[in-house]
Amino acid sequence: MFDGDYSMGRSTQIILSFAVSQVGSQASTRPAGHLGVPVALVCGDDTVDAEVGALMPWAERVITKWAISPFSARNLTPKASQKRIREGAKRALDRLSEMKPLVIEAPIHLEVDLMQPIFADLAADIPGVERVDGRTLAYTGAGMLEATRIWRLIINTSRGESFV
Repeated sequence: MFDGDYSMGRSTQIILSFAVSQVGSQASTRPAGHLGVPVALVCGDDTVDAEVGALMPWAERVITKWAISPFSARNLTPKASQKRIREGAKRALDRLSEMKPLVIEAPIHLEVDLMQPIFADLAADIPGVERVDGRTLAYTGAGMLEATRIWRLIINTSRGESFV
């Protein structure tokens, strides 16, 4: 089981739980893997580095910041980050034949925990989405692209907070 934490605005936080082991902060790796696109380079904080190393050891990883809390980090300067990313990209390209896609077997089950019940109220009307409790929604998709589309639709619905 993987839990990923996404902050989507001042009042929307989405906690994703997938019934497979995944890297939460690398949401694009899931649909990319479905399409056969390999993961070659991942840049981010030290926690992402550890997650990616465990799940995708072939991927080149570049740490550009160190997490202090969910809202703060100790960062490299932009120039130092750019240098590290450039060097990591070169290493990844040199090892491109070793890179693999991250493929997740279907069906794909996800749960989304929203910060406000109103967001769950709105997104619960999406076909196939089930209400688990006051703030949590669940969905099981036939494949990663379908599950990703529903996940994005839930996020977009919850972003409409200023219109409610």
